[in-house]
This record gives sequence, structure tokens and C-alpha cells, in this order.
Amino acid sequence: LCCMANIYSSLTEYTCSPWDMYEHARAVSGYSPTRKIGAMGWADMKVTLRKSGFDCSLENKPEGYEQFQEQMRETPMAVVLVCSADDDTFWENTGGHYVNISLYNPDKDEVFLADPGGPDRNRTWIPLRYVYDALKTSSQYQYLLVKGYEEENNLWKQDGIDEAWVEPAV
Repeated sequence: LCCMANIYSSLTEYTCSPWDMYEHARAVSGYSPTRKIGAMGWADMKVTLRKSGFDCSLENKPEGYEQFQEQMRETPMAVVLVCSADDDTFWENTGGHYVNISLYNPDKDEVFLADPGGPDRNRTWIPLRYVYDALKTSSQYQYLLVKGYEEENNLWKQDGIDEAWVEPAV
């Protein structure tokens, strides 16, 4: 939900909080968290973003790193599922964790990381290779690529955050 709120607030003229995105997801998708399972599944994530105006696709880790680099070059933002079981170079003791990556810089082979669960890692540049190596391959999908945004497809148009919110300094 944090990753999806980040996509919505970063790539549209609108703003929303993770709580707003939670309520929206509950209304437009099959997302129904329980006490034991709160993470949103890939299909519900895609439906919620689609109803928010985004064209996106669910992807599996490609065989070659070069294909992953090309996909990151073409996307404004992605949600990726990382896991230390696949590689613990950057994410340690992580069974599965959603993060956003964006702004791929091919000259440095880096991406900008938004990590809602890691304040020390949030809003930093990291090698794209760290992400590729740590993709959680035991999951049905490993990442969601944002392909574009169309205002006319945004059925939500949430604008504003009603709850107490502290925006980070830019």
C-alpha cells in the first residue's frame, strides 16, 4: 500500500496516503486483509492501480540481467518484491518485502529506492543489480512495471491526505 501510494502521488497530480490507498484497494479489488495476512497480492495491486489510471504489467525475473535493465530504462516506477533468501547483499533477514524503484540511471546502473520498511535505506540510490539479485523467485511474480498513466482512466482522483501526515523534506 505504501508503494502504491508512492506511485500514485509521484506520477499523478494527485496525492494520497497509504491509508487512502488501502480504502481504495478494498473498494475496487478483491483485497481483503486478515489478521494473519495483510500484504496485497499482485492481481489486486494491478487492479487497484489500473482503476487509478495506470497501465502496468506483472513480471517474472528475466533470465538475463540485461533484459531487466532494459525494462527499468522504460518504466517510470516499479514495485519489486525482494527477499534475502535469494540474495542478502542489501536486504538481510527479509522473507519478502515490497519496495519501489524508479529513475534508472544507465550510466551508473543505479535506481532510486523508496523502501517503506527501511528508514535507513529509504530514498537512496542503489545498484540495480542488488534488486535483480534479491527478487523473490518463490513468488508468482517478482515485480510490477508501471507502463504509463492516463488521466481519463483514473476513476479515483483522490486528492489530498486527510489524516495527520508528515511529508519528508525534499
